Amino acid sequence: MNIFLRPVQKNDEPFLYELFVSSRPDLDWIGADDEVKGQILTQQFFAEEQGNAGADRRIALLDDKPIGRLYLREEETSIHILAIALLPEYRSRGIGTRLLEAVQKSAAESGKKLRLRVMWFNGAARSLYERFAFRVINDSGVCVEMEWDSRSPHSRDEE
Repeated sequence: MNIFLRPVQKNDEPFLYELFVSSRPDLDWIGADDEVKGQILTQQFFAEEQGNAGADRRIALLDDKPIGRLYLREEETSIHILAIALLPEYRSRGIGTRLLEAVQKSAAESGKKLRLRVMWFNGAARSLYERFAFRVINDSGVCVEMEWDSRSPHSRDEE
């Protein structure tokens, strides 16, 4: 299985929207009709994309087929994972693990911490990050901020 990353291109927008919608099961509870949900999702999608405009935005490819995204923002002492997402049919196949391993390796080589936020409803992602020795540094009740430090005695490489 060969996973490659390439920069986001303008023609990726339909794929990115499909991926965004597939990762938002939290909207099922609002009780709105499909048209209203679609409007909410479209607004949220464009707001998120605009908020990530300065990030290193990559499309994950499997055999030249777009299957996910990885958005990073590098700062002086840390790398923020803004988004890591896969289409549902590619989840739980080790692909997210491989992407996260590559980001951890890069952070360790540069001596930077990794930071991310994950929604509480996304238990699968939280479990993945916990397996990779991310620790909770802030919990708003809706979203959890987590951090990984390669120099920590609890980092995955030293377990």
